Amino acid sequence: MEDPVPGREVRRAIERLPDLVNADAGLSFRCRAMSLDFVLASGSDRFYVRVRAGRMEPVARGSQILRSAVLAFTAEPGTWLAHWQPVPGPGEYDLFALVKDERMAIEGDMRVLMRHLQNLKDLLAAPRALYEEA
Repeated sequence: MEDPVPGREVRRAIERLPDLVNADAGLSFRCRAMSLDFVLASGSDRFYVRVRAGRMEPVARGSQILRSAVLAFTAEPGTWLAHWQPVPGPGEYDLFALVKDERMAIEGDMRVLMRHLQNLKDLLAAPRALYEEA
């Protein structure tokens, strides 16, 4: 059985993701040409993320029947937490490093992923700010 504490911590971080992203003027500016929907999955939890013109809308959690998403990022809670450390360890700092180590799966339209790669990496690394505060 999965330890519920990492799962709770990941849920909390993902639910704060819109505040973190929208408060970062530089990141919002760099993402201004990006409008897409994607899924973040952590264990059995699914979160639907919507970005419109660089602004992130509130995250929707749970099963969203008939809701589309162009990309999905799936990892276990411990993987997300390792990725979000202020200074992630070797192989934990980058999405592709996590995919290579089979700790994360990225599915969907790879053209969209590559078009917005750096912005998506920066968005998904935004929770590191939560651990720098601690």
